[in-house]
Amino acid sequence: MTAGVCLHGQAWSAAVRGAVQGPVSIQRTLRCGDGVHRHVLVALHLRQRSCRRSAACVTRCLQSTTAELEDIDPLTGAVLTPVKSKVPKESVTVNGIRWAYRTNTEEPKELDKGKRPVLLLHGLGSASFSYRETCELLGKEGFRAVAVDWPGHGASDKPDPSQFDYSKKAYIQAMDALVSQLDGLSQPVDLIVQGFILGQYALLWAMQNPDKVEKLVILNTPLGLKTKLRPELAAYKNRMAFLRPDPKKKRFDGAMYNAAGSSYQMQWNIAEGYNIAYEKDDQGSIAVAESMNQVDFPSLLAEVNEACRSWRKPTLLLFGQNDPFIAIKTIFDFLEDKRTNFELAQLSTRMGHMPQEDYAEAIQKTISNFLRGIKE
Repeated sequence: MTAGVCLHGQAWSAAVRGAVQGPVSIQRTLRCGDGVHRHVLVALHLRQRSCRRSAACVTRCLQSTTAELEDIDPLTGAVLTPVKSKVPKESVTVNGIRWAYRTNTEEPKELDKGKRPVLLLHGLGSASFSYRETCELLGKEGFRAVAVDWPGHGASDKPDPSQFDYSKKAYIQAMDALVSQLDGLSQPVDLIVQGFILGQYALLWAMQNPDKVEKLVILNTPLGLKTKLRPELAAYKNRMAFLRPDPKKKRFDGAMYNAAGSSYQMQWNIAEGYNIAYEKDDQGSIAVAESMNQVDFPSLLAEVNEACRSWRKPTLLLFGQNDPFIAIKTIFDFLEDKRTNFELAQLSTRMGHMPQEDYAEAIQKTISNFLRGIKE
């Protein structure tokens, strides 16, 4: 292949401007794979021919070339795996709040009517986006899977705190209303939860409504009484109020927050999917702040622990052991006084705080077998 340079970040932007406005000076180059070189040569070729083309024609070509470069890391020049469905396509309005949710992107060829629908719920600061691959994998096995964005998160409505106060009670009542009205979500459901605060609220909802949940899968969620808030959330509980994050001055960084718990380097185009709630305005950031203002974390841990003592439905704890926020020892401590319906599966593959994001395929067999009642 013809030799060329790989432009990235500001260098690429400068090259695009140069194709219309004239030559530019590129001070940094990288060696990249052939796919990247082809994109770069297109940019240089456009610049060379710009003087012979009309501005409109050049602009159309640049737009096409830029679209191709969406799957190129702007910092490293690496070719990225394409990401589908950053924004859920479905939504439903319940009690004035629009909930965004995602289902299997392809209808299962043979939907097994004997399999219960699966409801997947994320934690605070995250989104249903984390379950995009799990939904598809469940769909291929004949399950109807529904992953929702909680209010204030993802693509769901972010109501003003005067209308929805982001308290435990508000979240649980809203979830109960959603489950009763969401089409295709016949009850009881099998429930999968993960994450801080909202994952714990999801557990409380289930335990308050045992007739609506048949089986429960708990991915990395705080359970042990000695579990600490992860640092980003602990900042909202700083004893000095003026040191707490101000959502109107600095927006919550959903990309960094969700990438921080992973055992692997998260692609930037995946991280972007977690920042949708915080890009346009500060309402998503306010939702996170208000949720933290309303929660007493030690009391929440104690409430969940007590509720689990009387929980009798089959429950699978599936935890990534490389979680920087939840020590596996706290899970062993949690299980000491629980019924035998709780079983723990430790993942051999290296996984962090969000196993469904780190390696959805690796946990799928364990989840599927549990839901179908197959012993491994």
